[in-house]
Amino acid sequence: MCSNSCVGRCYLTLRRERGAINSRRRGACGGQLGTAIADYRIICVVRGTDGDLERVGYAANGNAVMYDDTWTVEQAREAIKEGHRLYTLSPSGGYAALELSEDGIRASSDHTAGDQLDDLPPCT
Repeated sequence: MCSNSCVGRCYLTLRRERGAINSRRRGACGGQLGTAIADYRIICVVRGTDGDLERVGYAANGNAVMYDDTWTVEQAREAIKEGHRLYTLSPSGGYAALELSEDGIRASSDHTAGDQLDDLPPCT
């Protein structure tokens, strides 16, 4: 954590390196590094020909119109393990946080219709 005297000089970078999620806080105050937690709204999905979930499209700023990029299910699992919050929103405002399942991810719903991964449109 940076001291109060240099908080304005600290910045957050979010990027993908070699397919992995890489979020690091880099401070101008001694070059401290630590994991930064981020929220990612999942707005679309990519399914294989068998119908299984292959990728999820996320918007780092919560935008529902356009996704920033897609993650494989394994990349999404890694992001959740690192403490990042992945979630869906239904058109009526229902919220579902994504959580790990045995071999994938699933939405932990607040029981509002439309907030499950199966309810999301395909990424185009």
